[in-house]
Amino acid sequence: MLFLHLTKVRVLIICSVFMLSTLGAIEIKGWISDTHNGTIRVEIDTDFIPSSGDQVTVSVETPDMGVATLEGSWVVVEVHDGYVIAEPVNPDHMQPAPGYLAFIDSKDALKKFKHARIAECLLIGDKCYSGQGMEQSYEKAFRYYKEAADLGSAKGQAALGSMYLYGKEVHRDLNKAFTLFHKAASQGSGAAENNIGAIYENGLGVQRDLSEAVKRYAVAAEKENSF
Repeated sequence: MLFLHLTKVRVLIICSVFMLSTLGAIEIKGWISDTHNGTIRVEIDTDFIPSSGDQVTVSVETPDMGVATLEGSWVVVEVHDGYVIAEPVNPDHMQPAPGYLAFIDSKDALKKFKHARIAECLLIGDKCYSGQGMEQSYEKAFRYYKEAADLGSAKGQAALGSMYLYGKEVHRDLNKAFTLFHKAASQGSGAAENNIGAIYENGLGVQRDLSEAVKRYAVAAEKENSF
């Protein structure tokens, strides 16, 4: 009960996420709410989603000793909304109790979160740009497209490039538009290829080159227009 009390007091601190930049993974912190024959239920409250197979370590926090890590490790076997189930690698090690801290080392959670955030930004950006389902705002559309582009989204890069090309909410900048279209095209964006073709066809910031324009249009035609 002591550990459970401590957990409730520190819940906002425990349920946090830290990037592990050296490993390209993240560490998800949670707390154990139940145990059964060594199997533990770990409560989590983040936008990052662990995966089966992720490694779990357990620590106990006391006023006298601070935080001490238990010997042994656990492996996530089930992922649910708000919690995971993990089984011990070695059942002979000390068994944790409800209220203990749990640390999930996940390499896929960051990727899942990134993809989900990109999709969210593109959806909101499209609605803000068109005014369908949301108040029309080029300013907000630009902000969401930029976030998606910064996260590496080809659709976000193509959309942001279009706003620079046509001067929507920003000063028209053909160089930035051209750079963004090339980044998106390198990831397979047909829309970006099409826009690069238009830039060469009309000589927008570059020397007019109809042969290059035709080539870009042909590449775009082979791909789905992704924006």
